[in-house]
Amino acid sequence: MKGAVFHGIGQPLTIEELADPKPGPGELVLRVKSCGICGSDLHAASLPPGLPAGTVMGHEFAGEVVEVGSDVRSSWKTGERVCAFPAIGCGKCGPCLAGDIILCSSLRGTGLGQIPGAYSEYVLVGGAESLRLPSGVSFREGALVEPLAVGLHAVNQARLQPGERVMVIGAGPIGLAVTAWARFLRRARRRRERARGGSPRAGPEVRRDRSRRRVEGRPGHGVPA
Repeated sequence: MKGAVFHGIGQPLTIEELADPKPGPGELVLRVKSCGICGSDLHAASLPPGLPAGTVMGHEFAGEVVEVGSDVRSSWKTGERVCAFPAIGCGKCGPCLAGDIILCSSLRGTGLGQIPGAYSEYVLVGGAESLRLPSGVSFREGALVEPLAVGLHAVNQARLQPGERVMVIGAGPIGLAVTAWARFLRRARRRRERARGGSPRAGPEVRRDRSRRRVEGRPGHGVPA
């Protein structure tokens, strides 16, 4: 296969012929259909300490299953459309069995020097770390699942509740993902209240904002995210 290979800070990636990945037990090989460029990739390519020479970056991706390893042949088949967590756990330790794969002591990261990433034609992923894409989700949208999950994690860690006011510092891709999930909470609250036969009730800040709009005739500010 062909892949874009990192050789050093400040050097351009080079397109090279690489060995095709082979799935081990519990692993899949995807034909890469879409891959994002993360800010981490840009930093690693331009700032010390960088990454090991020979690294193939790319950890935000989606693709089509082309090979299925033993142990997961009853769960996966070729042709399925998937996105994947950019790392493979051992599958046996407590964190892996609990779904907290990121805490696995044997974790192998994708695109950061351990497992070659998706700046290539094919990429190795874990069967337990992969998710099927719904028919209405494109490969390009599937490649956004990883950064969107980062934004969702931030909202969950902040324990935001529907209707709360928030401030997101930074409007890069992850900041926008956090904003999108915060707005989703607001819409979810409205849907729940409508389902109960009521109407969304505005908090004091919203009422003041609506009053300001009537007086000043300009778009509102400070509406809960």
